[in-house]
Amino acid sequence: MAAPAVTFLQRGPNAARVAAGLVASFRTFPGASAGLVFLGGSLGERVEEVAAAFGEAELGFPVLVASGAGVISERGELEGEAAATALAFRGGTPEAIVTAGASHDDAASALATRLAALGRNHGATALVFARSEGFGVDCVEPLFAARTANIIGAGTPGAAPIAAVDREGRVGLGILGALLMRGLTPARVRSSPGCRLLMPLRPITAARGPLLSEIDGERALDVLQSAATGLDEHPLILCVIAPEHSPDEGGRSELVVRGIQGVDPARGAIVLSGDLKRGWRVAFAVRDAAAARADLELCTRDLARETAGAAPLFGIYVSCAGRGTELYENPDVDLRILRARFPEIPLVGLHSAFEIAPFEGRAAVHFYTGVLALFTAPS
Repeated sequence: MAAPAVTFLQRGPNAARVAAGLVASFRTFPGASAGLVFLGGSLGERVEEVAAAFGEAELGFPVLVASGAGVISERGELEGEAAATALAFRGGTPEAIVTAGASHDDAASALATRLAALGRNHGATALVFARSEGFGVDCVEPLFAARTANIIGAGTPGAAPIAAVDREGRVGLGILGALLMRGLTPARVRSSPGCRLLMPLRPITAARGPLLSEIDGERALDVLQSAATGLDEHPLILCVIAPEHSPDEGGRSELVVRGIQGVDPARGAIVLSGDLKRGWRVAFAVRDAAAARADLELCTRDLARETAGAAPLFGIYVSCAGRGTELYENPDVDLRILRARFPEIPLVGLHSAFEIAPFEGRAAVHFYTGVLALFTAPS
């Protein structure tokens, strides 16, 4: 039986040579439905050139091209290196889309309209990539109207656009782009933050917009100062948010990591990135390699259990650029965990400025997180 997907890796700073190598590799995989290309290191600045080469090749299927701080393949996590990783797969009727606008909100609204029209009556997954310059946490809000089964993806660093090449070889450039996976079983998704909680999760009892005033009846700034007491150094302190209701006993809460943007000493309040909701539970946290490893191992074990009996097709992994060797001090830690649990599946990914993954059933922006999307054949 022919493989449903295959990955390719090209290394080196010469964009023309890398693009030619990828095009030649794609031609060795007949019957492809779509392609996904990630460019890392200095190649991340050459999205337009690589996309143009795919347009000229007229491969007959859509291709989405996006950049990352690094790229990920089964062979390793290539951080900061000029390299490209690519996935070609069979099945479904995918579409590559890009949108532009005066703002990210405008571009996101336009993308939501396109996704809703193209994905109507399809249980679809959208792989969404957004240029991180000027992108805010709330810019994902318009995408909820698309009503796809999953919206997952990442923020791309730098000023390079996202590129879409259609079936006729026409190239589009935008500040947002998506590969809409129509006709495939919706991806199973897990997100894993790379941090250690400094306290138990406690409910938000007063908040307005991004201003967190009160946690479980205490001033938020007092809770932060208490949680940070005893830290030997001065690490970056983050805020972790969980839904209002706890999971079943022994389960794991959904978590989303937010940055602390400032404090208001007079009110004893903290300003976070993104609006808050009373009843959500919060805790303060620091980045931690051991906690990141343990949580990703838990996520992959849970995902393997959930997909038991369904043949895996391929995986997409987006990982914050603040993970990798910056967090672990060793290369390929996340990749080894993924390959230990899913040793045979084709896998590609990138190191991102931020991550997009579900939280309470809606797309949300995450930080310092690894997001794995696993596509499977129907069980």
